[in-house]
Amino acid sequence: MRVLCISLFFLGLIGCQEITYRAPQPKGVNSLAEIPEAMRGHYLLPEDNRAVRDTLVVEAHTYFALSDKGDKRVLGDSLLLRYYKGYYFINLFNNPEWLVRAMRLEANGDIAYFMLGAEEKEFPTFIKNFGREIKVDSSVVHGKKLYQIDPTPAQLVGLLKKGHFRQVAVLKRIEITP
Repeated sequence: MRVLCISLFFLGLIGCQEITYRAPQPKGVNSLAEIPEAMRGHYLLPEDNRAVRDTLVVEAHTYFALSDKGDKRVLGDSLLLRYYKGYYFINLFNNPEWLVRAMRLEANGDIAYFMLGAEEKEFPTFIKNFGREIKVDSSVVHGKKLYQIDPTPAQLVGLLKKGHFRQVAVLKRIEITP
């Protein structure tokens, strides 16, 4: 059950609608074979209305919550990590779209976590304004309306720098004593 919560956290926050992608991002950038050493470690997960906060463990090829150690997300064909211009991009295939999150490793070891989207009630205004910045395609798949973009790597980073991606969490690096 907890892995579902972790997956939802990394896929998107409940109650948010987002922009997705046709292909992993940034396009033309090779995926990393493993998670960089600087990002490996233990991170305190943001509050999720539980009495006890959980810890995210990031290893060379996987990440998991301590409460669900047996259920790991593994880098592979449908979970890719790429690095470009100071940001790490998590790409998760969710047929027929790619969900993308941006992360920035902070000097203190924390990870700032960003997504491109808005709360459901704010999304119509968001998409209208965002459409002035970059071409947004829409389609209906299985009764759900999808909004997709196909940015160049420079456009993708530009969207981050202009604040279109919103910071949704800071994963606080913690030390665990054995």
